[in-house]
Amino acid sequence: MLSGLKAWFADLAMTRKIAVGQGIVAIFVVLFLIVTLLQMSTVRQATDKAANTYEASVLLRTAHAELVDINGLVRGILITRSDFLFNVFDDTMVRYRKAFADYQARLEPGDPAAAKARQLGGFVDELVENVYDVQLDHVRSGNEARIAQAFAMETEGTSWPYLEKVLITIGELMEGQAIKQAEQSEVMRAAFDTQRTVLIIWGILIVLLIILFSWQTGGIISKPVVKITEAMRALAGGAKDTAVPYQERGDEIGDISKAVLVFRDAMQEVETLAEQQKEQQAQALELAEEQAKAERAQAEERETEAANRAARQAQLEDMILSFESRVLESIKQLESASGTLDDSADSMMATAQGSQGEVARVSGTSSEMQSEAGTMAAAVEEFTASLAEVTRNVGEANTLSSAASEASQRGAATVAELGSAAAKIDDVVTLINEIAEQTNLLALNATIEAARAGDAGKGFAVVASEVKNLATQTAKATEEISAQVRQMQDVASTVSDAIGETDDKMKTLDGVLDQVVGAIQEQEASSGQLSQTATVTLNGSQQVADGLAVVVDGAHQASEASGEVKSAVANLNETASSLRTDVDSFLKEYGAFKNTA
Repeated sequence: MLSGLKAWFADLAMTRKIAVGQGIVAIFVVLFLIVTLLQMSTVRQATDKAANTYEASVLLRTAHAELVDINGLVRGILITRSDFLFNVFDDTMVRYRKAFADYQARLEPGDPAAAKARQLGGFVDELVENVYDVQLDHVRSGNEARIAQAFAMETEGTSWPYLEKVLITIGELMEGQAIKQAEQSEVMRAAFDTQRTVLIIWGILIVLLIILFSWQTGGIISKPVVKITEAMRALAGGAKDTAVPYQERGDEIGDISKAVLVFRDAMQEVETLAEQQKEQQAQALELAEEQAKAERAQAEERETEAANRAARQAQLEDMILSFESRVLESIKQLESASGTLDDSADSMMATAQGSQGEVARVSGTSSEMQSEAGTMAAAVEEFTASLAEVTRNVGEANTLSSAASEASQRGAATVAELGSAAAKIDDVVTLINEIAEQTNLLALNATIEAARAGDAGKGFAVVASEVKNLATQTAKATEEISAQVRQMQDVASTVSDAIGETDDKMKTLDGVLDQVVGAIQEQEASSGQLSQTATVTLNGSQQVADGLAVVVDGAHQASEASGEVKSAVANLNETASSLRTDVDSFLKEYGAFKNTA
């Protein structure tokens, strides 16, 4: 289940990761504050009860001291009969009654000491009314007999039964106050111990929670960013088979990984297409060289045939001149017509036959050129389409690279929010530190009051010392929490720097993609020019083929015309029968010459 929660947390967007972490920390901080306030309320109640018990003890001791003074003043008045002591007696009685009334006000209604205090008040009233007031009235009268009676009451111990009950009751009350004060001190000590334990436990929990959150955040965000950055550096260095991790994640890290994967595939595809382009260019160059060689060979053959035809034509002219000289006398009347027609017929026949042969060869060459030009045009069009596909893929890689850059910027903003959350936690820790300082100040005041109370405040002084120690421990705990918060802020700063470096790498990749797009556009321009050249070649070969068809028709027509001329010459031969022998001889010589040629 823990691994499932970890995978779920890893697939969350960075903003949601921060929100979940802040929510958990906020819940623990709120619970910590609630528990702290409850414990402080418990400690405050225990402190108030202890302070009330302490004040009641002080008031009871004050009332006891005033009673002791009243007893001494009565004896002094009996001895000195001083009016001043009468006034002091009255003032002391007022102070006693006030201290005793304040003491009774400090007691709770259900407290057994309240009933005993009321009993003590009755005993004191009986003592004053039945003994002290009677003695003082005797002294105020100035009658020696009554004064002697007052002395007799003193010597006979008339006041002792009343005074004994008063002293016993006061002792019991003071003993009860001491026990109650000790119990209240134990309650305060237990409350302070509980508060200290709770503060320590919650402080440790919060520190562990912050450490766990920082460690998880560093492992889920910074570690993948570092690995993806290493993969991008390897790709930028030319290692196109580099493995890209974290493709299965559903957060911004996964988006960046997928974008880097698309960029790697685009680089591999560009490399493959570049190799194909080189192979196609090499094939095109080989084809062009073969065509050039074929054209040069055809030109050489045509030059050789032209030279041979010129030589044969010269020999033929010599033979015709010799023939004309032999038959000049016998064909005077037919010299102009027959000679001209025969020469024209032979020339036309030879020219038509030669033209037909040449046209056939040129037509075959033209057909081959047209076929090769068509093949070249198709290859160029296919290459142009491949370049367009590469351009589209590189454009998609550029778009995904931009998206990855935006995702890294959002990651930087999320890390900034983490720093803000750490600052808020620091504010809460400052508030806890202020509470600890106030608790320390309260403990200091309690220590001062206990010192003023003397021995009666020793127990309370011990409690105040415990409160002061607790406040000091709380301050130390808040300092440790502040240190952890600063560490979390440092981690957030490190993650922000890593994301900034990732953004710079993505911008560098954008520049590389732009250069690749420019190179592909240049190749598209070159392929466009090559396509135009192939198209022009194809059109030219088509025009040559059309022209050759016209030449073939003309050759056929010339051949037919030469046939008609031959018919006319045959008709003339019937008239020039005397020339048959010479013509036969001429034909034999011409045939022998033709065979030797």
